[in-house]
Amino acid sequence: SQSRYIPSNVNFIGNNAFQLCRNLKEINLPAGLSEIAWASFQWCSSLESVNLPASITRINGFAFDSCSMLKTINLSENLRSIGMNAFGSCVLINSITLPNSLTAFEDSVFAHCTSLSSVYFLGNAPTRGANLFLGSTPTIYYQSATTGWLSYYAGRPTALAGTFTLKVSYDASKGSVTINPNTNYYPPGATVNITATPSAGYLFIIVTGK
Repeated sequence: SQSRYIPSNVNFIGNNAFQLCRNLKEINLPAGLSEIAWASFQWCSSLESVNLPASITRINGFAFDSCSMLKTINLSENLRSIGMNAFGSCVLINSITLPNSLTAFEDSVFAHCTSLSSVYFLGNAPTRGANLFLGSTPTIYYQSATTGWLSYYAGRPTALAGTFTLKVSYDASKGSVTINPNTNYYPPGATVNITATPSAGYLFIIVTGK
């Protein structure tokens, strides 16, 4: 099945519950769930996006490991810790925002997330295990007035997060647009390359905006 609905009165899902459900594309997680169990969604290779309810405080090891189609993960605002390899080999995740409640990573949480380019921390620098970004090369963005940040975090460069956002509107049936770099926030003076590619039978003429 492509989707799963879990009743709202469920407050516990065991280890490996949906492991190897290769056709699972979406799932509804109940608001009373306190954690994502060990390897719950490992190798769910069709899962594209996940929204974690605010009740989630812990993501256990290998929870979303090798979810090769996962692009979007919206984390709980009360999340405190993430276990080893929780997002290992999620090769399509480009950007992720981590809540200010987060205090600890275990080993290799984002190992081999080869598309990961931006990680946004809303709080202080969490403690971490080894090889947090093994095989991944993101820039780490942190907020002003937060603590624990140096020039590098887990071997990756850090930068103060910008405050500007960019929204591009276009008709996808008539062409495509790529943005480089494509991040959630941009600092003042940032250079952004926007490339418009028209579909067959269409011609790109003009771009407007401010």
